[in-house]
Amino acid sequence: MQIDTALDAITGNSAVFASKQLARLDSTKTKTLKLPAKLAYFHGGSTYHRVAVVCPLQKELGHDLLLLAGLQWANKVANGQKTVLYLVEKGFDSRFRYLVQMFGPQIEVRLVYYTPKLETQLVVAARETKLPAPRYTVPLPLEQAFWERKFNPVEKGWFLSALNHFRSYQDREVTVCILDNWVSIKFRGQEIVRISKKENRLRIALITRYPREISGCLGAREEREGWFNAQGELNADFVSACEQRLEQLRTDQELFARVCPEKQRLENVIRKSISVFGLEERAYFQLEAGCKGETSLCVDLVGRTLEGTLLVGTIHPQRDLLGLVHCLEQLIWARTQFTGIKQAYFAGEFLAEPEAWLICPHSRLHPEVEVLRSLIEPQHRIKSLVLKDDWQENGACALKLLD
Repeated sequence: MQIDTALDAITGNSAVFASKQLARLDSTKTKTLKLPAKLAYFHGGSTYHRVAVVCPLQKELGHDLLLLAGLQWANKVANGQKTVLYLVEKGFDSRFRYLVQMFGPQIEVRLVYYTPKLETQLVVAARETKLPAPRYTVPLPLEQAFWERKFNPVEKGWFLSALNHFRSYQDREVTVCILDNWVSIKFRGQEIVRISKKENRLRIALITRYPREISGCLGAREEREGWFNAQGELNADFVSACEQRLEQLRTDQELFARVCPEKQRLENVIRKSISVFGLEERAYFQLEAGCKGETSLCVDLVGRTLEGTLLVGTIHPQRDLLGLVHCLEQLIWARTQFTGIKQAYFAGEFLAEPEAWLICPHSRLHPEVEVLRSLIEPQHRIKSLVLKDDWQENGACALKLLD
């Protein structure tokens, strides 16, 4: 986007934004108000409402950041009055056009297309009453049988023996996760073994090195491969190496914290404490629900409350507002794919209207999450689930659900 030309077009065409005139916020005040940098902020007004305008100062800034910055700015401009927020960009995808419809009526979001090659450079998109929903999928839950069908009878027996072997480590915080491309054996959320099919044969590989563990290592390295002997047992070298790796990660807390991303650790705590959240034990994690070539979405958590409400959760240990956007997109997925979700994950059983939870530690809850949540319609469908900051030591036994 031609930034300077776009900024001139905004200030020179205040009538497009239903405002008598527009004034640009000084960059020094941007810092004082703690607004995201790399954007230009304008404000104005009319007899009936106030006006806030946001335009990126860099290419490829990202629409989610544009929306979040705009909402923060509009909330400051509003001061309790109805405000129309205009987001200026060259184009917006179907996901984003649907997303902005969830805000209002206190702050109404309008999209403005910047078209430098046309005589009318700024075009405000019509606010459609029935906007086509973005396309998503409902991936089928992966069960053990999905992988059993991939192997011949002999390798199927080895596959089942491998799963039984690793499940015997359950008391040592080892879990078996069935994924689309491989079966992941995890310790407290960190993958240590992959079971997969390679060149039409069963492959069991111990993962022992990661980029954050060894300088110069560009990706996960498979250090040792497992195989079954004539007695139907895993080879001793592999078992010994696996035991050593488990002990290393268990005793060296600094190493474990370095190699295992915080989101994976938080997800592991949630997996073990599903009932503490007031959810049924039947829950699904990390579902790829995007539609190829159109949308991209990973749903962190899908479950059902004991009262029968469909729940989608965003696991977000970072202290920013992007988790709220992801939460909204998961809620859109749950609403638009409600019937498919009901059939695929809950066998057609009763489901009440979905709600979304933003799950994070207390110290990572962004101070403006509740402010922005108040601008969503309906607000009560988005909640924050806050864990105490000692969740890594004591689990999710202490938490607070913010309505």
